[in-house]
Amino acid sequence: FSHPDGEKDALKYLRIRYSNNQGSICFKDWHRDSKTGKTTHCDEYETNVENPDTVIALFEQLGYTNKTFVQKTRRKFIADHYEIVIDELQYHGTFIEVELKQKRSDLAAALKELEAFLAKTVGITEFWIQNRGYVSMIRNPDLDYGEYRNYSIN
Repeated sequence: FSHPDGEKDALKYLRIRYSNNQGSICFKDWHRDSKTGKTTHCDEYETNVENPDTVIALFEQLGYTNKTFVQKTRRKFIADHYEIVIDELQYHGTFIEVELKQKRSDLAAALKELEAFLAKTVGITEFWIQNRGYVSMIRNPDLDYGEYRNYSIN
């Protein structure tokens, strides 16, 4: 949907991924903070599919449209209960995504845990937290969805 200010948004969407002759389908559900309007996290429901082209054809028959294409190369690592991926997006640069692979009810505490992991385990103490995914960033190249953070190791 489009905001009155022109931002093109997608808080809930389906993603079809092609990767090494395999595929997956994922439903992404971004949650917004009711006070700030910023997204806080994204629930993802993903499963492998044998033929991504057939899945796209099926969704097109149901009225869905293919709106955004993201081309990237990805390297993935696992450390403790985190998944770390390094994405090289064509035309957009390099992004590092660190995803907590365990459910947490306290989002603020989970973010602090993630920041401590980055600082103490990986050595990253300054970073931008992107509060939106690639789709929003690509559709709105003039908007900055990042928030600068500096983590002090105590």
